[in-house]
Amino acid sequence: MIELQNPWLRALFLLVLGLALFGFAASIIYTEYSALLTWKEVTGHVTSSNLTSYIHHYVDEDHHEHNTTMYRASIDYTYPSDGGSYAGHCCPLSSSNRNEQQAVVDKYPAGNDAVVIVNPANPAESKLKEATQPLNPFTIVLAAFGLLVLVLGVVELFRAFTRPLSP
Repeated sequence: MIELQNPWLRALFLLVLGLALFGFAASIIYTEYSALLTWKEVTGHVTSSNLTSYIHHYVDEDHHEHNTTMYRASIDYTYPSDGGSYAGHCCPLSSSNRNEQQAVVDKYPAGNDAVVIVNPANPAESKLKEATQPLNPFTIVLAAFGLLVLVLGVVELFRAFTRPLSP
């Protein structure tokens, strides 16, 4: 593990890392909210709704091998926009929680209509409105962790200012 002995470098590292993490989370939240507010709503049609699974193999830090079953909701839909018909796909994130992913599949059964938001600048880009969640657990944790690291960087910067310079 790399140790940063110089308090100025440690402060700079924490500040940059905190800003990067918080900025990334903020950009995700902004992009999702922007889509919800500015993209146009149309009625789409769910063409398929499935729960897929796969085995995720990994090795932990103690070199023990593990297999975890991962689940993914896979929702395909069509929607009209600007006189054409387009196809969209939802839900690229996987989870080890089967019930969580099954709930998404149950929410969008094949054959039903769904509200779709469409990018007016690029009608081929769309999202299921109800599946668009700017404040999801990932973005909240990422933003909170980024802020924590940023605060630690400020504290370290303050400590660096108050330490006497060594010759």
